[in-house]
Amino acid sequence: MALAAQQLQLHIDEVTLLRDVSLSVPAGEVTAILGPNGAGKTSLLRVMSGALKPDRGTVHMGEQPLAEWDSRARATTLAMLPQHSTLNFPFTVEEVVMLGRTPHRTGASRDREVVRRALDSVDLLNLARRSYMHLSGGEKQRVQLARVLTQIWRDDADSGERDAGQSRGERFLLLDEPTASFDLAHQAMTNVIVRRLAQEGVGVLMVLHDLNLAARCADQIVLMADATIQASGDPASVLTPDTIRRVFGVDVILATHPATGAPLVVA
Repeated sequence: MALAAQQLQLHIDEVTLLRDVSLSVPAGEVTAILGPNGAGKTSLLRVMSGALKPDRGTVHMGEQPLAEWDSRARATTLAMLPQHSTLNFPFTVEEVVMLGRTPHRTGASRDREVVRRALDSVDLLNLARRSYMHLSGGEKQRVQLARVLTQIWRDDADSGERDAGQSRGERFLLLDEPTASFDLAHQAMTNVIVRRLAQEGVGVLMVLHDLNLAARCADQIVLMADATIQASGDPASVLTPDTIRRVFGVDVILATHPATGAPLVVA
């Protein structure tokens, strides 16, 4: 199963945001989108999440067009974390994360357990009763990450909720610059979370600006510029000095990370 876009075109106010973009995000893999500001990265995520309708092209989740999915099944299979999440109500952290369970029919006890586990995974269980309004920017982003994790959370305890023939792994998570406000420890935490999700069969698509973080955690890297895809493939084949110079306009030195063996980009 894959989340796939074919020949997407998107224009807003006579500005071309996407031009003939095709991309497949396989279940069980992490795909990172990189590129300079204004390249079309967020626009691509929003179209692939269904938040924006393209002027031309299609998005399929599995064999079915995304727009034809039943709303509840789609909400429990596909979730997106935007760059900025606005919430101006005095909810507790726990209450915000519980919003992710809205499309599920698993009962209050099960929902509380999923919320607890999601908060634990983002290192916020100790702040569950704190007001969301009183958190730092990085803490708020971790709360929102926990919320989308609960939205697509699925394990053996949820087997009765799945449609016939639907496996645990048939899910997709879209993340728009999830680590932008994170400290080093929580960047590493995000890496662990997305790799664990991929091992469970979830397809993860995320926009990043950190080339080295992408090299460590992604199976596939997509480089965008000028509203189109400039290069795609595994990190070693995409992150080359020539390609980085062409896309970002900077010269880099390429090395190998001594611990992971991933490409290491030094500007």
